[in-house]
Amino acid sequence: MCKDIDLTALRVQLPHGAIVDIAKRAKVNPPTVSRAMHGDKRSPKLPDIIKATADYLEEYKTKEKEAAQALKKAIA
Repeated sequence: MCKDIDLTALRVQLPHGAIVDIAKRAKVNPPTVSRAMHGDKRSPKLPDIIKATADYLEEYKTKEKEAAQALKKAIA
């Protein structure tokens, strides 16, 4: 199941520095996350990396929406 998920497509949606944060959440080294983001499916921690990526991306998208709303409110 986890081997079917394409992290390379998600990589472009992540901001600079996200790999370090995802690595902390998944309790792996940043190079392990980077390799997974570039298509390497060999890590036994891949499920943890995918879960951490999903959680990070969800939080990031929520913060983006909140920031956009706050900015619209401030300039309205």
